[in-house]
Amino acid sequence: MDEKRSKFVRLVNFLMVFF
Repeated sequence: MDEKRSKFVRLVNFLMVFF
């Protein structure tokens, strides 16, 4: 239902892991 939110969370998680 919250695909956009999921994608955003995924991106943030990726950034967090990257940094």
